Amino acid sequence: MTQSRTTKFDPDMLSEMTRKRGVFLDEDDGFDNVYEAEFKVHTDSDDETDQTDDKQIKKEHTAGDEFADQFAPLNPKKRRQRFTSSEDRLLLVCAMTAKKRNKPMKLVFKQLTKVIGHSESSLQTRLSKLESDLALKQKASKASLPENVSVNDIFSKGILKRKSRTRLDFTHLDDLAIKAYVCELDSRHRGSYSAYEPFAEIYPHHSASSVKGRWTKTLKKRTSEIELVMANLKFSGSVKRQYMLWLHKAYPTIYNSS
Repeated sequence: MTQSRTTKFDPDMLSEMTRKRGVFLDEDDGFDNVYEAEFKVHTDSDDETDQTDDKQIKKEHTAGDEFADQFAPLNPKKRRQRFTSSEDRLLLVCAMTAKKRNKPMKLVFKQLTKVIGHSESSLQTRLSKLESDLALKQKASKASLPENVSVNDIFSKGILKRKSRTRLDFTHLDDLAIKAYVCELDSRHRGSYSAYEPFAEIYPHHSASSVKGRWTKTLKKRTSEIELVMANLKFSGSVKRQYMLWLHKAYPTIYNSS
């Protein structure tokens, strides 16, 4: 006899019965063996759960605003500082003074940055605008200079006063010393800056980068390996001592202090 479909009931799980219903599925239902299946039954408690979930979602959305700062940029872009009419006039006067004194504007911008706080690129853009906008330029010309700022002070301080570096020419003995030194270097390292630092420590009147440039750009093109060996043999003993004596006389400030 085929087992009929029955409903499973457990008195101890009355409350659970309000949520689930179990049935047996047999071969009449298309199964070879007997299976027990459960179907969820909608109850009033489900409505309460749905309402609780809605409240929780609303609460989470409200709480999310409290954590909005976590997604803010660590370094927010600062608002650009506006130029005043006094700063515009200072910029124009400095530009005219730099032209008269033959000073590069890049150095002027660096000094102005320390005084009025605008960036170099901002100063450059502002100067271009002042020179192209006649009304803005006239307004700036009528303004007074910023307090405690002197144009002469700007042109007499710091980087505007620095001396230009004097470039020393290479002599025949300098070239001989370089060839002798390069002869002892590994050919793979002759293009490296650090390879010429020891040479510059012994002969500091030329920097390591200058010596490297002298070899790679000039001497290398016209010097064979045999000539390097010959220079190394020649630059020794008395020639080396005479070279050092000559350096002390030619550059006393450099060699007498070292």
